[in-house]
Amino acid sequence: MLGGAFTGGATPALADFLREVTKDVPDPMSGDALHDAWASRFESGVPDVETIVGATDYTAFQEYLGISCIDMYFDGPYGVYHSMYDDYYRQSTIVDPGFAIGTGLSKLWSVLAWRLADASMLPMHYSDYARAALGYIEAVEKHAGFDPPLHLAAARAAARRWETAAIQLEEGLEDADLSPAKARAINDRLMEVERVLVEPTGMRGRPFIRHLLVAPQPSYRSAYLPRIWDDIDRKDRGAIPAHEAEIVAAFDRAAGILKEATMQLDKDLKP
Repeated sequence: MLGGAFTGGATPALADFLREVTKDVPDPMSGDALHDAWASRFESGVPDVETIVGATDYTAFQEYLGISCIDMYFDGPYGVYHSMYDDYYRQSTIVDPGFAIGTGLSKLWSVLAWRLADASMLPMHYSDYARAALGYIEAVEKHAGFDPPLHLAAARAAARRWETAAIQLEEGLEDADLSPAKARAINDRLMEVERVLVEPTGMRGRPFIRHLLVAPQPSYRSAYLPRIWDDIDRKDRGAIPAHEAEIVAAFDRAAGILKEATMQLDKDLKP
């Protein structure tokens, strides 16, 4: 916690959930809804939920196990990163007098955890994740440059299949009245989706990075479709088709799980 400007990050499936929770928690600086204070910093009026990739804090959960994550903190001018001056006195008198910001963050954590624990249906929107994946594909193609250009058409098509499957489920859930047992069955499938975005062996030289879509570079910068990103950096374009095939298979596995969940939903909707 470095100041009074809230910053949120999340796995794309949980980004909208984080935005919604901030609507019901006060901003410790203004007293208005935290969502409104956060949104005021963006021209669109919609808070930008950051992609949590660059830091290594999430490696064990997101990049190794395939577990969705949320990151929340208050940011501001700093300058004493890992310094002997970053102590209790500075925090209590300069950064956060009275610990109002820390209390506000604790309230946000509490409401978020309560909402997750009390939700009959997990608030995971995989259509948002699939759309983010399309952006990752574009980022990798840009990283490859234009001599020659890289076109990941198969991965893009698979991401759209994933998006379509997610939208069908999400639209079906809007009007569904599910029994606890059926909700649990669908939730179990939602939990599986991110798990199929990791593979068993890990990256070359970094076996703890198993996620096929995101990874931190050694510099803390973000890498998208990290195996292909690494192929580009190593000038080994011959390895790209096999790594794209892995991503296509992961997207299709994710779409298949969501289709199974939709089939469960359809059974409940039949007269």
